[in-house]
Amino acid sequence: KPAARPAVSITEPASPNSARRGSKRRAGRAAGLRVAAEAFADRAYEPDGSLRPRTLPGAVHSEPQIAAQQALHIVNDGYIIAYDGSRVAVQSDTLCVHGDNPNAAAVLAAVRAALKQAGVQVQPFGQPAIVISKAEQPPPVADDAA
Repeated sequence: KPAARPAVSITEPASPNSARRGSKRRAGRAAGLRVAAEAFADRAYEPDGSLRPRTLPGAVHSEPQIAAQQALHIVNDGYIIAYDGSRVAVQSDTLCVHGDNPNAAAVLAAVRAALKQAGVQVQPFGQPAIVISKAEQPPPVADDAA
């Protein structure tokens, strides 16, 4: 929405925003906003990289170990295993675990423990573990173009 940029820019221009891959993320960045690429530890993905609709079976990972494994694939390998078993490239600066998942607390605990065991430093949203200057930033990955 065009009106969103002025409202966000006026209130907190340096505050990070998050968006899944695609046009919303590109639009935010083009508008000069800080936009973090978001991926989901507790959601199933389709082979095209979209989230599996919640109306379909298996759309939400309620099993903590499945979500933890997906988080590790996202962070360490840059991909997710889609619902059909294929690998899909994913770029992520932040991981989301949905609070409306009945097993959210256990899922979050498993994700955090797996990341910690893998040596991944968990940071609050908006506080990057590694700061890359604009000149050093790599070009967008193919996932960003979708």
